[in-house]
Amino acid sequence: MNRETPSYYIYTWGCQMNEEDSEQIALYMTQMGYAPASDVSEAQIVLLNTCSVRQKPEEKVYSKLGELKELKSENPDMIIGVCGCMAQVQTAQIKRRAPFVDMVIGTGNLASIPAAIRSIQTLRANDENGENGNSTQSKSGKHRYNTLIETSLPPRKGAIVTDVPLRNLMRPPKLKAHVPIMYGCDKFCTFCIVPHTRGRERSRPTEDILREIRGLAQAGTREITLLGQTVNSYGKNLAEGRVSFARLLEMISEISGIRRIRFTSPYPRDFTDELIESMARLPKVCRHVHLPIQVADDELLQRMHRGYTVEQYQDILDKLHTAMPDIAITTDIMLGFPGETDEQYQNTMNFVERTRFDAAFMFAYSIRPGTKAAEMPNQVPHQVKIERLNRLVELQNSITLEINRSHVGEIAEVLVEGKSERNSERYTGFTSTFKTVHFPASENQIGKFASVKLNEAHLTGFIGEIALETPS
Repeated sequence: MNRETPSYYIYTWGCQMNEEDSEQIALYMTQMGYAPASDVSEAQIVLLNTCSVRQKPEEKVYSKLGELKELKSENPDMIIGVCGCMAQVQTAQIKRRAPFVDMVIGTGNLASIPAAIRSIQTLRANDENGENGNSTQSKSGKHRYNTLIETSLPPRKGAIVTDVPLRNLMRPPKLKAHVPIMYGCDKFCTFCIVPHTRGRERSRPTEDILREIRGLAQAGTREITLLGQTVNSYGKNLAEGRVSFARLLEMISEISGIRRIRFTSPYPRDFTDELIESMARLPKVCRHVHLPIQVADDELLQRMHRGYTVEQYQDILDKLHTAMPDIAITTDIMLGFPGETDEQYQNTMNFVERTRFDAAFMFAYSIRPGTKAAEMPNQVPHQVKIERLNRLVELQNSITLEINRSHVGEIAEVLVEGKSERNSERYTGFTSTFKTVHFPASENQIGKFASVKLNEAHLTGFIGEIALETPS
């Protein structure tokens, strides 16, 4: 990067949708003439893209803001912005705890970032020229401005999303890419803040999605992951008429150059027989589903407002395994929901032991202000939640390791993505079932598919060797 080129730095916490939002923010910055900084201390613009799903990511944001306060004291011209879910619901708290932050921009206003930056820069320039009589002066003698961009939620349910600019024109080529197909959530689970931070469900027009994926394919992308808070709820209230998620998968499968299609995260209540049939029929759709259950107790599921029973969830798993015997299924499990009894906790443990998920994201319930569960009685003590979680993690890890060991000796198709971060002598990639594989390879194999023999199993994946390279 040329030292004279202005630069930016983005911190990202949270889900893949947040990662995608950060990529979009980076495109806005590129459009403004900024380049990514290799170190935050070199950046003129620092943006924190935040998550509010659990308390821990929020604590990390405030900790990072404490570090940035010191940087800003050394460089008062630095512009610091908080974006994303925390900005959507904690504007007042951010302003109180970090008054040096220059802008707070919610999930529905990411496109406002360039205008906000220009506004701050204009105010500062006018102040230096003596044209602004209402500035506030910091201890360093430099003037500072806090510009609050309206953090209103995105449009109502059914609004169509078309404002996703520049994606094909400015994205750097990559082997794997995320493509958002819908935003928001209509489920209103009692523990979840997402409908309050990202608004109601809105789908992108199918042609916009297909045009983006065609552009990615032409640039060399071989694998895409379709994103949505409840991704399989896609297609309601479109101007073109309802388009099911299963139908969207079929249309994407017809795009030349795309070899793999993934999606996350589907919602059990909207996991239809049509979708299962399409997945089994379309070879480009990967043999992996991440299907959150949260808990395996009907009374808790009802109080969570999840909209399905354990039996209905199990029925989906049975149909998936029947249609695709080689499928890998992962899940989300949350322990310690208000009122969870020892018996209900054991119901979840029994279900996990019986179902044998390939892997799981496991966490303790975290109170989210503004949700119904936050006001429920009988909150489970923190220590009880952690003890239950530790036992679940131990159980699931043993199951994951057993499943991985059962695949030793098999040959799997792997997209060679690049060198392993932990061992420079090995390369890394994923199977269709979303298993990580590390294996010896060469630079010219990056971007190609290879048949890899799985020689050694670990909790996080496999060590293997290329058995046969498959032409891209």
